[in-house]
Amino acid sequence: MRAHLVIADSDAKHNNFRRHLRFATLYERVGGSSWRTVAVMADPVILRTVGNGMLLAGVEVELQEARTHEYAQLWLCRPTHPGSPPLSPLDYQRELEKLLPTS
Repeated sequence: MRAHLVIADSDAKHNNFRRHLRFATLYERVGGSSWRTVAVMADPVILRTVGNGMLLAGVEVELQEARTHEYAQLWLCRPTHPGSPPLSPLDYQRELEKLLPTS
């Protein structure tokens, strides 16, 4: 997926958690000048930077049938430029040890 990543802070006065929050939000371009929210992660933390990417970990909060659900999220974000060709696929087998070292 190609999206625009924005990381921003929200103080306790402007969110339902009543505490300082940091959000990572992915936006996708729709049409010529509009943007649509694709995903939102609360309390993102950069776990690792490798080569041309970084791993963000956090929590997605979703309301379903009047119940709040929290899902752990792990995003691999790789920078690109608008209009540039798609990035080559990441070789997960080769990069896994660098992304999530076990020792």
